Amino acid sequence: MIEFTLENGFKIDLEKSDKVFTPTGTTEAILEGILENNSEKRSTLDLGCGCGVIGLSLYKNGLIKEPLYASDVSDDAVANIKLNASKIGCKINALKSNLFSAWKDKKFENCL
Repeated sequence: MIEFTLENGFKIDLEKSDKVFTPTGTTEAILEGILENNSEKRSTLDLGCGCGVIGLSLYKNGLIKEPLYASDVSDDAVANIKLNASKIGCKINALKSNLFSAWKDKKFENCL
């Protein structure tokens, strides 16, 4: 379990497999930038989703047009984000994929 907190007080608790990337200060900066510059729900692909900290944080802030689309080259990461999405009630379409290979016929308003 990790607790991810932003300077604005937003907090999300997520399960994180030992085999999945641990969010860093860069993750925090990306998320803060998105939150400061977006105010409407969008169809979103979380590339390299890991445990889902960015995509699921956007969902918790009302910025995801469901489902959240997510992919990672790691089976562990795909399983991890599915678990976390289920726990917070976010509809998700998560696939193992290298960049956009699983999403050839899909268009997104945001790719993270």
